[in-house]
Amino acid sequence: PRGRGVSGGGSGEQTEPVAPFTFVVVGDTRPGRPVAPGDPASVSADYLRNIKFINKLEPAFVVNLGDMIRGYNSHNVPLLKRQWHEFDKSVARLDCPLYMVMGNHDAWDRSAFDLYEKLYGEPYYSFAYKGARFFVLSSEIPGERNRVTGKQLKWFKSELSKYRDSARKFVFIHKPLWLKDRPYYSPEWVKDIQPLLREFRVDAVFAGHEHFYEPFEIDGIPYFITGGGGAELDKWPKLGAFFHFLQVSVPVEGKPSVEVVRDGKKCPVNIVPINLRRMVEGVERTLNNSATWVLNSGVGMRIEYPLENIFRETVQIYLDWKGGGGLPVEKVVAPQICDAFLEFGKPRSMVFFADKVDHFEDVPKLSWKIYEQGELVASGVVSSPTARAGYYINNKKDAGKAKLVVDGKGQIISGRSAWAGLEDCSAVAHVVKGTTGLLVMVDVKDDDVRWSGTSARSVDHLEMFFDLRPDGGSKGCYSKGAFWLEAMPDGSLKFHPDGSEVPGAMTRTSKVPGGYHVDVFLPYDGLKRNHILPTNRFNFDYGINDCDKGGSVSLLMWSGDRSDRYTTRRLGRLGKAK
Repeated sequence: PRGRGVSGGGSGEQTEPVAPFTFVVVGDTRPGRPVAPGDPASVSADYLRNIKFINKLEPAFVVNLGDMIRGYNSHNVPLLKRQWHEFDKSVARLDCPLYMVMGNHDAWDRSAFDLYEKLYGEPYYSFAYKGARFFVLSSEIPGERNRVTGKQLKWFKSELSKYRDSARKFVFIHKPLWLKDRPYYSPEWVKDIQPLLREFRVDAVFAGHEHFYEPFEIDGIPYFITGGGGAELDKWPKLGAFFHFLQVSVPVEGKPSVEVVRDGKKCPVNIVPINLRRMVEGVERTLNNSATWVLNSGVGMRIEYPLENIFRETVQIYLDWKGGGGLPVEKVVAPQICDAFLEFGKPRSMVFFADKVDHFEDVPKLSWKIYEQGELVASGVVSSPTARAGYYINNKKDAGKAKLVVDGKGQIISGRSAWAGLEDCSAVAHVVKGTTGLLVMVDVKDDDVRWSGTSARSVDHLEMFFDLRPDGGSKGCYSKGAFWLEAMPDGSLKFHPDGSEVPGAMTRTSKVPGGYHVDVFLPYDGLKRNHILPTNRFNFDYGINDCDKGGSVSLLMWSGDRSDRYTTRRLGRLGKAK
């Protein structure tokens, strides 16, 4: 049993015959809409409402899949303890035992992890009930986050082998590590865990973290994401974004069954069809990432969206371009409206043609809708990714030929109200592809230079983004040849992601009248060691973090797109200046 005042039920040895029983699985019960607005220690009202529904069902026990408190406050230990105290009070309302799974909001760093262990015990364990065995795994162990590996994997193999004769087996974990389109995806799950689940005939796997309900089937094993226990919901209610929990019924013979309990009413397990959300999210990613509007390029462009339906049924997709606030949309893109049916397993592309666009305000937005059996299941609006076209030079003497200028409202990513014009913050950059390395020179206008603070966000500094791969714009992710860095006023360079450092890289920062100047040099020798050498065309962007009096912060990007940290598709395009 896990939790203050919680006790388990039944001896549950694997030799004990199965008796029919039910249990409940709920996930992500942390506050999203707290009982007391503004109180970071309060409990979700929707979770408290679900407790009433759970008690009416009289389950043998409840498994909470994690993210039980708001968390992320190691700097305030009294508040953290109070959050757990409030959670324990909510547990006391349950009429049955509770078993807990560690979530990232519960153990986000070592100190929070240690406190969780002290209060509730080990992060992974197993328990038994009436002939069934239940295995609780952790995706949040420090140093092994988002993986089941090391001692935990060894323990899991041993437990499965020890209880191989248990009539029923269920597995619980916070994050659905099998989702390949998520940043926490774990290849080890496919390589190490899934074969074990098959070998030992696990009956079902449950995870939370994502704030919706979604069923899966992998190698014949039912998987479930159930994260609608109380935290703020994801989008698309038709695709599982509603408050709920699962009731699992374990019979004497036959397979266990699962029902979705929503507002106290039982719904069938296929209330969200398998792969429908996966398909919709895939379409949304394609619309977000497949086509980039290149500003100031001097030419029009062909926009192609390659779409695929992994859902078993045919769906209809409807695309409609809306004006971006500048030019009339009919003068920018054609056709303006397009709809098509997507059949399972038959990819197709939707193609548009766009005229030359010079200003961010003229880039139209793309609204989309997806229908399944005539019913609208999801919709959204895509702010098309944009990138500026610019030039690099081969010598400082040619600086007048290629200026990368940050000077307009269209380039303000955040803190628009804090930006007071060109004197407040603007910049001109030159990228030099020299004989021994890449040199970026930036002159920043800033009427209030702040170089001292408690964190990177509280000091003025620059960010620079590089993608040196020949086809980098199509890859989207940061890997060898693509990285970004922060040039700090103390002369340090912080490279991202981890392991992307360029040996021998140097920076020089100096104050000048009306602002400051930054040079960043990346030697070719260092680029060859950890990355690749730039070709005649490569992708680049830079941003300015401007901190002013009173704590206001503005972020301006040359490309005008804040997504550079997440995808290299948004970077500007550089070619050689003539």
